[in-house]
Amino acid sequence: MQPKNKIFIIAGEQSGDMHAGALINKLKRLKSNLIISGVGGKSLQYQGVNIVHHYSKVNYIGFSSVIGNYFNIKSVFNDCVNFIRNENPDVVILVDFPGFNLKIAKEIKSFYKGKIIYYISPQIWAWHKSRIKIIRNCVDRMMVVFPFEVDFYKQEGFNADFVGHPIIEIIDNFIFKREKVRNENFIISLMPGSRLEEFKRIYPVFEKTAVKLQSNFKCKIKLIKASSLGNNSFIESAIKSGFEISDENLESNYENIYNSDFVLTKFGTSSLECALLGTPFCSGYKANFMNYVIAKLFVKLKYLTLVNILANKPIVKEFIQSDFTVDNLYNEVTKALSDDKYRSGMLSEFVKVKSALGSENVPKKAENIILEYL
Repeated sequence: MQPKNKIFIIAGEQSGDMHAGALINKLKRLKSNLIISGVGGKSLQYQGVNIVHHYSKVNYIGFSSVIGNYFNIKSVFNDCVNFIRNENPDVVILVDFPGFNLKIAKEIKSFYKGKIIYYISPQIWAWHKSRIKIIRNCVDRMMVVFPFEVDFYKQEGFNADFVGHPIIEIIDNFIFKREKVRNENFIISLMPGSRLEEFKRIYPVFEKTAVKLQSNFKCKIKLIKASSLGNNSFIESAIKSGFEISDENLESNYENIYNSDFVLTKFGTSSLECALLGTPFCSGYKANFMNYVIAKLFVKLKYLTLVNILANKPIVKEFIQSDFTVDNLYNEVTKALSDDKYRSGMLSEFVKVKSALGSENVPKKAENIILEYL
């Protein structure tokens, strides 16, 4: 009888949990004798992972929120370290979420004898480049999902493996033999985020823009709402404004994006999903003043939306802080809906981005790399 292989995995937010769940699913198909524990959410739990802590206990955005919840985060951190010390898994898999995961890697390196594998690199090419030192000293294998990251790490004296972006396969499976629904009226979807603190800053601007669009176009507004937000005054306001509320999950999200004429979204994975699903969008974000000032000191990128970063040019508009206004958003949506050349140009650029992320040239997939250590 083959001995059981132990894995400890940490996914500290929703998209990381989704990708981690897909990865574990593939691993279990290739190797059945796995005992898997970790930090995560519904996706990992669905794969039979023993959830030591839900990611909501460590998932805070912004410096002030992290400081305010320091003791909660520290408690989960200590539990993870002790679990790894006591259970001694064969591999520890860290999924993005660098503020927490790199500290875990650094803490366990002194006693842990197994392999530390990082899946979906921290975006140290955007900020906190100094974190490369921890990666060099503490991470055994880095698996990246953007092709340019391989060259970035090479320049920093560290070898990384491009394993393809997991979202490509998910979206290709979704759109297989699917056709977009032809809408009688325009459909505009709002994706203001799943964290309440960012939702409170972003949604009101999205809502006012949507109301203005309703009064000037024949359009239907959909609010894609994360379950973590619960029912609050903002949701009640959306209902009063006549918006359709769609509870967030992978299938319905993709269905809503795919069949929308335009999406207003925050920065992050949702913006890449819009591009890969072929739906025009623009990104907006507003942080609290202190977090914005601190971020400005560290972030050294021309763009903050993933498709613009990948293309190294402004394919879509991104509105930040003082530029994040109803008028700016309204004008951008209006242009995309009324100017066919502008719209088709954006869609053509999305195709190029998807091609650059394609997995046809991936030397080794993530699950196969992990199997080398089991």
